[in-house]
Amino acid sequence: MLVVHPTGNQNSRHAARAFAEVGRLDAFITALSVSARAAPIRFLPDRLLDEARRRDFSMIGGKVVSVAPLSELMRLASRNFNGRVAGKPDSIDRLYRKVDCAAARYLARHADISAVYCYEDAALETFRVAKAAGVRCIYELPIGYWREHRRIKAQEAQRRPDWAQTWNVDKDSAEKCQRKDDELALADQIIVASAFTERSLARFPGTVVASSLLPYGCPSAIDPASRNWYKGGVLKLLFVGELSQRKGLADVLEVVTQFGPRVQLSLIGSGPGAKMNWDRASNIRLLGSRSHDGVLEEMRRNDVLLFPSLFEGFGMVITEAMSQGLAVIASDCTGLPAVADGDSAIQVTAGVPAQLSEAIEGLLRAPDKVESLGRAALQRAARWQWQDYRANLRQLTLGATV
Repeated sequence: MLVVHPTGNQNSRHAARAFAEVGRLDAFITALSVSARAAPIRFLPDRLLDEARRRDFSMIGGKVVSVAPLSELMRLASRNFNGRVAGKPDSIDRLYRKVDCAAARYLARHADISAVYCYEDAALETFRVAKAAGVRCIYELPIGYWREHRRIKAQEAQRRPDWAQTWNVDKDSAEKCQRKDDELALADQIIVASAFTERSLARFPGTVVASSLLPYGCPSAIDPASRNWYKGGVLKLLFVGELSQRKGLADVLEVVTQFGPRVQLSLIGSGPGAKMNWDRASNIRLLGSRSHDGVLEEMRRNDVLLFPSLFEGFGMVITEAMSQGLAVIASDCTGLPAVADGDSAIQVTAGVPAQLSEAIEGLLRAPDKVESLGRAALQRAARWQWQDYRANLRQLTLGATV
């Protein structure tokens, strides 16, 4: 199996590891790979050290091929200059294509590879080479289909026109959208992490293979005895994600403001929503970005995660919150239905603030429910770890050959 992901996010790491654990990983191809234990890396400032750790793929336990290290280093450095490199704002798209082309060349040189596992926007050239060679094409769609994305954004722009500018789905060119469609059409197997993503594929104008649903795994669950469970008083709410209306931020702010001092909201993240002219009430604080460990630490300080996203592929912040014992309130446009039930989380309809308000009011009126939801979430998280995800991914893709 050849696994390809330009930036090596968490789910792609575990996909590669799934095959490496049974000796079936030919290589993991990414843009940049470093060793976080190397002496020069260890002495980097905290911000750069955190980035370096995200590019250390030693946990995969198999061959890692770095195909565009200089391009990716330049892109990362450009973040201090509004995302531009040499005046070109589309560096992430160029990086994805560069890695895709490099993976295609690698595949052409290795005739013993029987399958490729690729992700949206970085699969087309690899799939074309694979098809010509009779190699199986497995495609992971990590977020909902783009046509459905645009439909929901247009609908939402009518409800909250002031926040439409925080939702930039329309920036993708016609050529990029066509690439997405071509990738889907070439796939022999499609894997999604949520029923919402699965449903969104109904907007595809042609024919695609049926998708397989496999939710992402949870981090290690904490000991429930280590939490200070909410017993009443000010309810501490947490929002983690891009500060935009795609994540339902305007709905969160509207609802939380109405509750006043009965609740306190902490926002972790960055994005265009931070520049909106919303009234930062005394019960709302903006924390900015945090490392992964920093997010988990902040979760342990709060009682409830609010994640009423309007368009999502999964939302790993949900499983992270469950692993830390938070009561989760998330929308039906996330991966929540795949990992939790009514005893371990609260599901609301995306774009309906009244349901979000009702859920918060219910927890304020019945404080014990915060603990019962949190304990049930911990139990669910303990039963669906990343190792379970890897085992199920092998079953889906390798079947009886595992």
